[in-house]
Amino acid sequence: MQAQSGVSARLYLLLRHGDGGDAEVALTGGVGFVRAFVQGSTDFVFIGSIKNILTHSIITGSELKRPEDLKGKRIGVTRIGSNSHYFTIQVVRRVGLDPLRDVTFIQTGGAAENLAALLNGSIDRQAHKLAQWLECIRRYRMNLSKVSAPRAVFFAIAFLAAAVVFVGPKPSMAATMTVKAGYPQPSGAQIPLWVAAEARTDRRYGFDLQVIYISGGARLTQTVVSGDIEMAMTGGAVVNGILSGAELVYIAIGVPTYGFSVYVRPEIKDVSDLKGKILGVMSKGASSDHAATALLRQKGIRPGQDVKFLYLGGVQQVLAALDKGVIPAGVISSPTTLQARRLGYRELVNIASLKLPYIHNGIVTRRALVRQNPELIKSFLKAYVAAIKITLDEPELAKRALARFLATNDAAILDEAYQAFRPLFPKVPYMNEDFIRSVLSVSDHPKASTADPKDFFDNRFLKELEDSGFIQEIYGKGETGPGSHK
Repeated sequence: MQAQSGVSARLYLLLRHGDGGDAEVALTGGVGFVRAFVQGSTDFVFIGSIKNILTHSIITGSELKRPEDLKGKRIGVTRIGSNSHYFTIQVVRRVGLDPLRDVTFIQTGGAAENLAALLNGSIDRQAHKLAQWLECIRRYRMNLSKVSAPRAVFFAIAFLAAAVVFVGPKPSMAATMTVKAGYPQPSGAQIPLWVAAEARTDRRYGFDLQVIYISGGARLTQTVVSGDIEMAMTGGAVVNGILSGAELVYIAIGVPTYGFSVYVRPEIKDVSDLKGKILGVMSKGASSDHAATALLRQKGIRPGQDVKFLYLGGVQQVLAALDKGVIPAGVISSPTTLQARRLGYRELVNIASLKLPYIHNGIVTRRALVRQNPELIKSFLKAYVAAIKITLDEPELAKRALARFLATNDAAILDEAYQAFRPLFPKVPYMNEDFIRSVLSVSDHPKASTADPKDFFDNRFLKELEDSGFIQEIYGKGETGPGSHK
């Protein structure tokens, strides 16, 4: 953020204590900070700024006492490619950490979302101008002396070259071969992507992979369209984007069926009991929405009429709404399924067991990148296929990747995620028309019924890898064939 009217801009980092949040550190603005502080949502350590030097302020939990303590943490930023993102990269680099390996970036949202996220246990981030910060202090009558209470610790940092962070050009991907890949929900469906980062199969094939959590399929689709990331590991939301004119294309399948379950409160005994009720799902037009639609239609129930959907944003939000009685049933994925059982809720139906073809997630990129850098596409797919092999053959490494990106060492949760999704990963992840057709069948887009499934995917890069002998080299002779889902 650049200064306006001679007043330097300042940003704030927030942390909510406890497990289950989406981020451990998040950049936010004045409104989010003051509301969180006044409502007691957060304990803080404050890293302040020095007058007349363009700096950022960092507020985080008391266990993080120095910038070096950011190692291994999940850091929320407003938008990938934004000033907050590049500022944080500079912070990480200046304290000797690698922004690709030592931290995980999460794209979140705005100040209003930030408050909701703080209150429900996840974290969001937004940058505000100093004038907005002062206005929210006035509005909430905040006494800044509270910040110097024993619960907080103060120290200052300054970045003399901060102007370069804010106004300098974005790093060149061609020079660094850094590929940013986003995913919409933290679940076992992302294991091969996370394994690629953990096992460094990216470096084996000539690039650096930066894995980024961008909550929600629609938001992730917008981010890849904008060019802020190169790849997205996402589901059916992309189909609606393409129908609306987005120049995106699937280059591989991730999980080729609905990897969801419906969990319910005690009063729901059967799918038919959902009639007249509200079903919680994650995002409109995304995989959980389509999974709920497909399930209800199979049971002869009209989605949106017989059963209303409530879009809650994320898998943890669905579980929270179920636990608080806001909804009687919710669509969730592993390992949140284990959390639901621990809370006493029951699985009504495992939608994955129905084996309906679908793009639970797939690898998506911009058509422009396909045209401009086909070798990068092939390198990315090589790293991904190699990561699938590791996922299938090396469960301990796969669980280590899960532990890192789910931010938990709970062995039961890690095993739940691994066992639920391992059987669903195809060895050679070809996309096919049936997967696209299944998304079109549950889409409410006006162009869905006349769309040609062939227009949504491009298998030529995987085919080139198979023809070159790469797939055989990875798996061994006779292990796979075209479109193999072994």
